[in-house]
Amino acid sequence: MSEQSDHNVDVGDGELHIEVSPLSPSLDAGRQTASPRRNARLWRALIAAIAIAVALAVIFSGFLPVRTPLTGWALPQPTATGTPAPIPVLLGKAPSDCPPGNPIETFSSSYNSGVNLGGLHVWLVGFDGPHATLHYTSGVPLTPYGWPHKVILVAAPDVTQQIVLAANGMGNAQSSVWFSTNGWEQATSPLILTPELTSPSPDGWRAWVMNVFVRSSGCFYLDIQYGGQEMSGTYFAAGV
Repeated sequence: MSEQSDHNVDVGDGELHIEVSPLSPSLDAGRQTASPRRNARLWRALIAAIAIAVALAVIFSGFLPVRTPLTGWALPQPTATGTPAPIPVLLGKAPSDCPPGNPIETFSSSYNSGVNLGGLHVWLVGFDGPHATLHYTSGVPLTPYGWPHKVILVAAPDVTQQIVLAANGMGNAQSSVWFSTNGWEQATSPLILTPELTSPSPDGWRAWVMNVFVRSSGCFYLDIQYGGQEMSGTYFAAGV
């Protein structure tokens, strides 16, 4: 019998032996070779997708509101300001029927007449008489805190403790009065003055130049505290 490349027959011992040799690799072997390559490509694609997702999350995190377990989406809130509500454009006439205040009196040869506060050696200079009135002239600039009027608080040498001023409108002038020893941007209510932080004049008196801001014409009551104790204040009128 002739020899063939794919079959060998041995009949020497009377028994038939057949050996079969494969001509080509099996299909399963091809599949096993392709499978690791395909898995490697899938893993690379998955890693790239995760990297892109993380990058996008970092980029857009600054544009999204923060979510908390208690409040949900925490949206930005507007910041409150200290500017009062809008005020009328025109200041009315000063009333003449306000409760009588302390009289305008001369207390020193160095200063004009003023209104005494709380029975202390403290006076406010800048009011007209006979009853304390702040008369505003035309052309006074309007600020967010009202119309300013210049006054001077004067304290004798024996006034050494902290002074607190506050004022409120009465009747139709129901609004706070603001004070400032600087520009209107620093207006405050109440106003706190500390004598030991202010240099005295050669005769020992101290003076604070300030603006009083009213938001309407009307009657007002000015309250004073000295050394942490409430003192009797004064009524005054304000307007053109």
